[in-house]
Amino acid sequence: MTPKNLQDRRLVIVGAGVVGRALGKASREAGIPVAAVVSRSLNRARAACRFIGEGEPTTDPAAAGTGNLLMLATIDRVLDWAAHRVADAAELPKGTVAFHCSGAFPGEAIAPLREAGAAVGSFHPLQTFASPEEGMLLLPGSSFAIEGDRKAVPILTSLARIVGGRPIRIGADDKAMYHAAAAVTSNCLVAVAHLGTHMLGSVDAFSKDPFTPLRALLRGTLRNLERLGPDEALTGPIVRGDLETVREHVSALKKSHRRLLPSYRLAARVTLQAAVASGRLDRRMAKKIEKILDGT
Repeated sequence: MTPKNLQDRRLVIVGAGVVGRALGKASREAGIPVAAVVSRSLNRARAACRFIGEGEPTTDPAAAGTGNLLMLATIDRVLDWAAHRVADAAELPKGTVAFHCSGAFPGEAIAPLREAGAAVGSFHPLQTFASPEEGMLLLPGSSFAIEGDRKAVPILTSLARIVGGRPIRIGADDKAMYHAAAAVTSNCLVAVAHLGTHMLGSVDAFSKDPFTPLRALLRGTLRNLERLGPDEALTGPIVRGDLETVREHVSALKKSHRRLLPSYRLAARVTLQAAVASGRLDRRMAKKIEKILDGT
């Protein structure tokens, strides 16, 4: 059942990308009508409306006034521009709540919409959105970082709950660190998998398809993380203090793939910090490993 504070809400989405489509469809399926999708590209707006299942596709920012729940799902670098564009063009209904989906910025980033009469806030699902379909599947159980004006926060809290999320109230000053943590956890995992794929691909036996065998390793690693947490899930030569193994890694990269050595060293140093922080590697051994990584 739709919460009372959402029952008279009509959603307008500014931005026709992956996040807007996923959250738009999830909201519609939870009982919130989607009035319009506004995009600089009419084709993208139409595609978004088809995916969501309703809504008027348009390039006209004045269409933001056709609803009273306004989601800015643009990329960060155009967020301020989009807020000004909508504020200048649209007549927002009384009681409108406007929010953006940026993880790094607080609701204040769309302050022009407050000046236009809306309560403003930020609403960020702590999840990865590779596609609208995948994003929708991953929303249930995800945490949603929420902050903003007093009138906006209860609405956004209810919205997070009806799409299956766990709303968490966050301070405006904490948004950048929160998002940095999210980016490191998700994006760097993919980047390290990319590095590992290139390294394994240089081995003749794996050169045709280096990623398939690594997928099983990644699945095992994620399973260990879920069961044991980051301290106990850490395995491998660094946390064991196997100096000669690390030395062999560095030597092999120097011989044939020197261009990958800086990336390996960076990843190894992060692993070294995690091993020490977990209490499973003493600082004396860590310094020896650091010297090997430095080439001394």
